[in-house]
Amino acid sequence: MEFGQSLSFLNACVAIGFTVFAPLAGYQRQAYDSDRATTVSSENNPKTSSAESSKSPATTEEKSKPKIDKGGLEAVAPETAVAPEPSRWSLLPFADSKKPSLIEKAYLDALTILKEDNSCSRFYGGSSAIGGLNGLVWRLTPTHLDRLIAVRMKGETSHVRDYLTGRAFRLFQKTEVNLSGPFFRGNTSLYEAKIPFIGSFPPNTREARVTILLHELGHVLSTADKQWVLPDDGDDTSLSRKNTGRVIDACRDQITQVSHMSFERELIGARPTQLQNREQ
Repeated sequence: MEFGQSLSFLNACVAIGFTVFAPLAGYQRQAYDSDRATTVSSENNPKTSSAESSKSPATTEEKSKPKIDKGGLEAVAPETAVAPEPSRWSLLPFADSKKPSLIEKAYLDALTILKEDNSCSRFYGGSSAIGGLNGLVWRLTPTHLDRLIAVRMKGETSHVRDYLTGRAFRLFQKTEVNLSGPFFRGNTSLYEAKIPFIGSFPPNTREARVTILLHELGHVLSTADKQWVLPDDGDDTSLSRKNTGRVIDACRDQITQVSHMSFERELIGARPTQLQNREQ
């Protein structure tokens, strides 16, 4: 074969090669991007198990890719860097986040305390206690009871497991918060029967309300040795006061701190980490 014919044949082969392999390379990049997007979505979905989210781990090449910060400066992420874990707790919806009720405010105070690592949170076994708090508050029903009662839980119990953390807790058939008790009413009249203090906190105060919720939370959560965080006190006033004292001993500093925080600040801090990052 002459040289000119050989060169024409070689060019034809190269052209055929580009025609066949270029679309395949594009498909591989597209498939890679699709797999990567699926992995990120799985890690941000709290319902996805850790086994499922680990099926497509990031490669070393991805970890070492340079990232550009908001200021336009290049910053190389270390190879040990990993994506932030999804929040291990959820926030109950508010009827109106701009005007939270007293129950919602007390709930937000309790959640703000429990989501951090502190003496109070550790007393309840860590932030996994928020699942029990959510179940407790979700069932709270306002009613009128004797002025000495703050919250009353009664009836059959159901055992629940939080799918986010695996933490188990119990819920009572009826969970009632007293409209005539220390959660809502204080001692404003000399001619009415006295409303009791909640430990050292006056009734109808922010500190008293969050203490009441934390007290009841101790009755729905169990410890590692399968005992309730706080033993059932029922109509035993002396034991109920002792249980409240245990809560305050473990949580006094945190209760005092949240009483000086704005609810707007607490609400922002209670949102999932991913949502906060998107808003910044």
